[in-house]
Parts: sequence; C-alpha cells; structure tokens
Amino acid sequence: IEIPESVDVIISEPMGYMLFNERMLETFLHAKKWLKPNGHIFPTVSNLHFAPFTDESLYIEQSCKANFWHQRAFYGVDLTSLQQTALSEVFRQPIVDTFDVRLLLSKPSCFTTDFRTANETDLHNICIPYNIVIVTTGNMHGLAFWFDVEFAGSATSIWLSTAPHEPLTHWSVAFFDHQFLSTSEQGSDYDMNVVGSYGETMAHDATDPKQSDMQGIRAENSLPKLGNSSYVSSDHNRNNTYISSDPRTDTRAKPSEMYSV
Repeated sequence: IEIPESVDVIISEPMGYMLFNERMLETFLHAKKWLKPNGHIFPTVSNLHFAPFTDESLYIEQSCKANFWHQRAFYGVDLTSLQQTALSEVFRQPIVDTFDVRLLLSKPSCFTTDFRTANETDLHNICIPYNIVIVTTGNMHGLAFWFDVEFAGSATSIWLSTAPHEPLTHWSVAFFDHQFLSTSEQGSDYDMNVVGSYGETMAHDATDPKQSDMQGIRAENSLPKLGNSSYVSSDHNRNNTYISSDPRTDTRAKPSEMYSV
C-alpha cells in the first residue's frame, strides 16, 4: 500500500480480548510507518491487568462439560478411555465472560504498552514477570485478564476500560482456568510469569505452580490459526517451570525443546 504523504493521525480499534489476541495490534503498529514524526496515534497507551481468581462454580461447570465421556456403555461402547483427553480439551479453551471482582485472590498486576514507541515485533514474544501476594485464602482456579486503553489528546485524555468494575463491554474479561488446582493461603507470596509467543496458531499454556516439572504441559488453552499466547505460573520456591516450544504440535516436548522461565 502506498499513500502520497504521511498522515497526522492514526485511529483504530485494534484491541482483542485480553488485549493482544486477534492479532490486530501488530497491524496497528505497522501503520505507524505512514505517521508524521509528531503525529498522534489512538489508542495511545494500554494497560493489561491480571490477577489470580477463585471460582468453584466455574470450575465445576467446566469439568462437567466432559461428563459425556464418563459413559461405559454408550451403545455398547466404553467412552471412559477418552474422558481425560476430553477434560483436557475443555480446559484448553479460554473463557470470555463477566466477572465479579470479589473472586480475585490478590491485587491485580499491570503491564503497560506505549503504542507511540512500541514496534510490532515487540508483540511477538512477551514475557511479564510479576509478584503476587494472596490477600484471600482460596483455591486458585486460574488467572483473569482485562485491559484499559488511553486516547491521549493534546488537552485531555480519555480512557476506555474493560475492568470488571466498569460498565460491560463486548471484550468482557478473559479467564484461563486451571485443570489442576492449588490452594493459596492469605499472605502467600508467588513469583509468576505471563508468557506470550505469537505465531500461526494461538495457545494459552498454563503450568500449575504446585505441580510443575519437566514432563510437559499441565493445562493448555488454545484457539486455532491465530497465534500462540501462554501464561505459565511458577511457585516462588521452585526455579524451574517449562512451557512447550510449540504447544500446537508438541504437547509432550522433551526438556531440550522447552523454554525455561
């Protein structure tokens, strides 16, 4: 695409659920090659917020989706050998829905991206180290993600927020539910990582902090043909947590084919 001259303003709605999914932000940043040096870009800045949550009802609801495969005599066929595979497939899927902030187990962490200075390649591999301190004892069922973006004008700024305490948007809140639970007590301290690697497919891989080893993925959330984005959590007392180098094709990767985080 060629245009006769540089532009003063770029404005778009490139946010996907959990901000980075749907791959529109890369195109948005690529378009800056047509922006004048002092031009404006809207949205200007984004904040991705995330925190562990507890939701027993959601966990039970997800688990029950594989109940069909509990049948031992489905027209004479025993389906139970596929039950664990079906359950793993259920927990591979992200959930986009409304959310009650009272389900959060800690204060949210924040990852900021300034679209004025960011490059599209910055979004290909994202690693966000963070620390959480549990403020409410409960089962850690997964992570909840939401975002807000700033439209920074010359005289004022306007924020669009998808936070659970703000009016509902079509982005809602993205959840990543663990198949394997861990109980977190008030005051517990965890070092964790959110890891995103975007390619031809999208997958969200979660390693349970209490169960981490080098045998492969504990839980995997994936969507086909979009890229792959992972969050991997590790207990602060363990230094080795691994994710598959390509969750789409290698869900039981050898140690040499894994990234240490």
